[in-house]
Amino acid sequence: MSRQRQQEQEQVLRGQAVTERTAADADAGTEANAQAGTVAKAGAGTETNAGAGTEAKAEAGTEANAGAGTEANAQAGTVAKAGAGTEGNAGAGTEANAGAGTETNAGAGTEAKAEAGTEANAGAGTEANAQAGTVAKAGAGTEGNAGAGTEANAGAGTEAKAEAGTEANAGARTAAKAKQQIQALPDPKAEPETAQNQEAKSFFSRHLLEWYHGQKRDLPWRRHRNPYYIWVSEIMLQQTRVDTVIPYFERFITQFPTVEALADAPEEEVLKCWEGLGYYSRARNLQQAARQVKEEYGGQVPNDRDAVFGLKGVGPYTAGAILSIAFNRPEPAVDGNVMRVLSRYFLIEDDIAKGPTRVKMERLAAELIPEGEASHFNQALMELGALICTPKSPRCLICPVMEHCEARLAGCETSLPVKTKAKPPRPEERLAALIEGRGAHAGRVLIRQRPASGLLARMWELPHWPAPPAERGAQEALPQAAAAQDRLRRSLRQAGILARPEAHWKVAEHTFSHIVWTLQVYLCREDAPALPQAAEAPAAYAPAVPAAQRFEDGGAAPEDGGAVRWITRREMADYAFPNVFLKLLNQYFDELEAREAGAE
Repeated sequence: MSRQRQQEQEQVLRGQAVTERTAADADAGTEANAQAGTVAKAGAGTETNAGAGTEAKAEAGTEANAGAGTEANAQAGTVAKAGAGTEGNAGAGTEANAGAGTETNAGAGTEAKAEAGTEANAGAGTEANAQAGTVAKAGAGTEGNAGAGTEANAGAGTEAKAEAGTEANAGARTAAKAKQQIQALPDPKAEPETAQNQEAKSFFSRHLLEWYHGQKRDLPWRRHRNPYYIWVSEIMLQQTRVDTVIPYFERFITQFPTVEALADAPEEEVLKCWEGLGYYSRARNLQQAARQVKEEYGGQVPNDRDAVFGLKGVGPYTAGAILSIAFNRPEPAVDGNVMRVLSRYFLIEDDIAKGPTRVKMERLAAELIPEGEASHFNQALMELGALICTPKSPRCLICPVMEHCEARLAGCETSLPVKTKAKPPRPEERLAALIEGRGAHAGRVLIRQRPASGLLARMWELPHWPAPPAERGAQEALPQAAAAQDRLRRSLRQAGILARPEAHWKVAEHTFSHIVWTLQVYLCREDAPALPQAAEAPAAYAPAVPAAQRFEDGGAAPEDGGAVRWITRREMADYAFPNVFLKLLNQYFDELEAREAGAE
């Protein structure tokens, strides 16, 4: 064996050994996943042995593991199919003419078609010496110097940006940051995009924007590019219709016009302003996040993805909405409306309740955003879902993108999106007491404050307790209504409230995401001695009967022991109530005023 040939083989062996130690994944080649770089095991990769080449199909790069990747066709080059291999520009790999390949024979080289993977001689790709290599313009994994490899002009790995790649220069390395880039990478399992798919995406973005500019609704938060206003509106719009939100938004912004005003306000005022909108944890989280913005960002909503994600109550959708609408950053904002639109237009039959589907939708939505139009495009996508591509009766005939809507063409638009049904909320029957005052409390009713944490924290309500199952023994002889009244009477006594039930009044219902309360509301009368009159100051007071004297015949409810108040209708304005109790109190006072007017 010639000395030159021996030196070439020694260099190849050294380069392979180093590459093995630094490979991001033992099985992957130049993959566009977290496993970036070129894995060269068992003589594979961009091989410098005479006649050996690399055939890379689908997502696999220069892959060499148990028969994959390195196909030893005599005189074969480096063939990259479907965007893989030692990747050139626009998905072109290194396609060999004649019988060149990445050869180490003197003078041999590969002149690549398409976007030039390997150049011969001048400009050096596959040089005539042992320094043979493959030149990949738009992003290659292995940079070769004193040993075979792939030199990346753009400095990037295989779709893994500048951090990834393997250098075979007497000491190869693979960047460890490829995993951090995974969300920015193309889906490795995605089918190669066809010209038809590209046209459908372009059509969608173009026509959707045209439609939006002509048909968009005049909404109060769209009249400004104030990030704070946009943030408040997006929190309010969660699980709530636009028409319902508008008056709440206008009242909220009037009362808390800046981040600092919201941060500094008493929580009771914030909850009262939110009263009736539901999902009160949104209001609490919004105020906590406003305090974060005030303390950490000087009262300015940050224009930074990580910072916005770090705010209390802000998830992927809300962060994307704030960043795109307020700052025109190309961030996807994917909620249920958007997933419905994309599922139908692209005929995506994956379950939108699953996390991987959401990731897929976010990637697709990001691809659709036209350059410089993120703010308008994301609002247009939301608008289409709200007005045209509605859940049950999509208005396909006036849809601006109907021409390429695959679900419509397939006749299955009403069956999409696919979504696993959530577990239905658990029903719970409760006994509620609307207690009418006597004497000094005449014309007033008793309300109670909920605990400082948990469901409806610190809000005010009528006292109520779970209705237990039917009791055995003596209770079996009682009619159902009488048994319920007896249980309510004992619950009131145990809570230290001196009142007795008199008659069933109304049935009301309050639905949470996980539970449904059915409230059996009883009119009750205060017993003497009366509970103390509430002080003018907002400080709470305990029930009249000390805890040690309370009855032990049913177990104390978590709400027992909270502050109580006797209030008139006018004083309702000072307390924040869940919607169901707000309605009950208003109905009661309406009836009371009608009775008083009739008595006159």
